Amino acid sequence: MTAPGAHTLEFWSVDQNGLTETIHKTANYTIVADTTPPSTTSNAQPAYWTNALITLTATDASTLGVKATYYILDGGATKTGTSISIAKPASGTVTHTLVFWSVDWSGNVESQHSVSFDMTGGTGTIRLVWGSSDTGSPPGPGTAMAWTIRRGTPGGTIVSTGSAAYPWSGVNNVVLPVSNQPYFVTVDWDDPDWYVEWDQTYFPNIYLSTDGQVVRLSY
Repeated sequence: MTAPGAHTLEFWSVDQNGLTETIHKTANYTIVADTTPPSTTSNAQPAYWTNALITLTATDASTLGVKATYYILDGGATKTGTSISIAKPASGTVTHTLVFWSVDWSGNVESQHSVSFDMTGGTGTIRLVWGSSDTGSPPGPGTAMAWTIRRGTPGGTIVSTGSAAYPWSGVNNVVLPVSNQPYFVTVDWDDPDWYVEWDQTYFPNIYLSTDGQVVRLSY
């Protein structure tokens, strides 16, 4: 008996010779109605610059727990599960909407929740410019430069290195993935005309957060 309310269970046994237990035993118990739906949350962030893995976590106050969790991504088909993998776009920003809810074994259906988030893909450019070479004269004879770019922290992963020497335009375009993490740029340069032997210019916290963005750094 699983109906809510007070119940009495009477029970006894019979052996192989047909002898029946004469003193039946009873047990009284009460089933409390479960009228509370589950509660579901998501770990979705407002914005992503990488592929997203969203986890839904559902809880229920009853002893039977959650029966199923459902979700709908961008108005598509209803699916069952608690893990949603979404790939970032090749370029630009796409806004996604995730609707989710759960049901329990008593048939209680949770009200739907909705969360929206942006996913950005593509590349930006860090433009390294010797002085005003992009609008004036290029570097002179004997000049040279080398760069190192790290992501995340000043000592983070190196994502780009390169160098250039006379004759060159004085402009170096470094194309990198857009990210919510900063880039840290170090430029070492040599200019014999100014009696400078391998000086260094450091650019911290350079952000490329939009597809097609160009950040000009002059050293």
